[in-house]
Amino acid sequence: MFKCQKRKKIKPKSKQIFPNGPLDRIVADTCELPEYLKIKTQYAWVLDIIDYFSKYILSYPLILKNADNVLIGIKEIIFENLNKNNENNFK
Repeated sequence: MFKCQKRKKIKPKSKQIFPNGPLDRIVADTCELPEYLKIKTQYAWVLDIIDYFSKYILSYPLILKNADNVLIGIKEIIFENLNKNNENNFK
């Protein structure tokens, strides 16, 4: 007679965090522009921000990829987006 194999215990997956609304949770990354675009423009990098809630992608050009410029880019994108949303709500 055959014996049934016991299954291994399955480890629970890590707890997922779901955003409550737009810009509640974002992901940011930078990518380098190709050489021919660097020559045409002064920008060498692009900061991309993705909103988890809406899956909307926002981009901001950067001259240098350092912490100060990235922080400026994040502030510009988020505050510009918030101002647009507030203007639309009060019309």
